[in-house]
Amino acid sequence: MGVTVCRIPIPPLGVMPSSVCCMEDTIPYVSQNVNACSIDDGDTTPDMDRTTPAERLKTIRERRGFASAAAASAAHGWAESTYRSHENGTKAITVDAAWKYCSGFRANPGWLLFGSNYVTTSGKEVLDAANYPPTDIAWRRIPVLNVKMLLRDKNLQSTLNQSTEFVIIPGEEHAGPLTFAHRVVDDSMLNPSTNDGFRPGDMVIFDGERKPTPGDYVLASLKTEDACAFRQYRLGGKDENGDEVVILVPINPNYPMERIINGKTGGIVGRLVCHHRRY
Repeated sequence: MGVTVCRIPIPPLGVMPSSVCCMEDTIPYVSQNVNACSIDDGDTTPDMDRTTPAERLKTIRERRGFASAAAASAAHGWAESTYRSHENGTKAITVDAAWKYCSGFRANPGWLLFGSNYVTTSGKEVLDAANYPPTDIAWRRIPVLNVKMLLRDKNLQSTLNQSTEFVIIPGEEHAGPLTFAHRVVDDSMLNPSTNDGFRPGDMVIFDGERKPTPGDYVLASLKTEDACAFRQYRLGGKDENGDEVVILVPINPNYPMERIINGKTGGIVGRLVCHHRRY
């Protein structure tokens, strides 16, 4: 099984980002003090590492002697329709669901979501997760940015403090208090000819305290449009008043570049630090 990497490098100016990232945004919370149940040694056969969490859920259900999704749901008191949607892949397995199913089936939630081997954002490699629960991995819950609230409030910290939606991701050693998630809503950052870049529905993680350099990817506020834009960051020199000009460049050539006067007609909300994709 290949290793899943959750960090993407920030490419240089004009270079398309890699699309090889990454873990889903439904990642289990595992603390230093939790001992998750591991799968029995006899269970670690090759077919236990199928390609998706849904297929691994079906595999462990069958290994535990339940002939159908209905039988497993009835035995554990789970809502059959919800369980079935998780097992057939029509609905992503959430954090809470992963722990619930693994508690019932005596399985490792890290294995259920990622398979036997994976790499965290801090670069730590987890091997054979089917037998060894990842209790030494740090995880973190971060808020999903409410763009409308940000544009109304104008203060990132205040907006994040009022967030009602969160995702859980592998912890980053240097992630600060202004780290937040944002869902890609259009194809402006996707190359239409190669399909490289950031797809609608992807979760992009930003740090509001990190200053961008040319070539980085940023979330910027556009005061003239009362909106936010996910773009590549470039410097455009100074205007006639000596103010810094920022050029916001889309990957998709069908979208226009944006030009802002930093701090006046717009501003940088955060710099990209990680990219998560659902498969």
